[in-house]
Amino acid sequence: MNSSRWYLSRRATKIAAEFGCRPDTLRERLVNALGRRYRKQVASEQLIKAVYGARSKHASHGSLMMIVKGAQSMIAKRKLPYVIKKERNDAGAITLGLYPAAKRLLRKRTTDHGPRANKAPDVPGLPVTQQRRSLRGKSLSRRSDTIPTHNSGKARIT
Repeated sequence: MNSSRWYLSRRATKIAAEFGCRPDTLRERLVNALGRRYRKQVASEQLIKAVYGARSKHASHGSLMMIVKGAQSMIAKRKLPYVIKKERNDAGAITLGLYPAAKRLLRKRTTDHGPRANKAPDVPGLPVTQQRRSLRGKSLSRRSDTIPTHNSGKARIT
């Protein structure tokens, strides 16, 4: 098996492959546990047992939340249609659940991404730093046309 295709191995579940989890990692175990209980809240104690095992001494709520943050970053990075919700149940215990994300609204793309985007217009009365400079016919740099240097006014004597 090609090592670059580890996420397509037979052991990987569909949701773990979708998240891009490496096999036998804590994140893969968390994603699989949340995927088995899709659209349901699961108590964090049950998830700790599913991720770390029943007798692990490294199991804590804080370490589980670090793994959840990693899974949330994979959702954002891969633009997956999921969201992980964190809530408290009636007993006050923290629960987590994997749910489908709300459909994203299509935004109209604007063309405000260029070198002149979000710049001040050429308005008389604005400070020089807020006005656009046109370099047509000029070869001066921005610094040399505004700040005199220490040698600019002196003649060189040899």
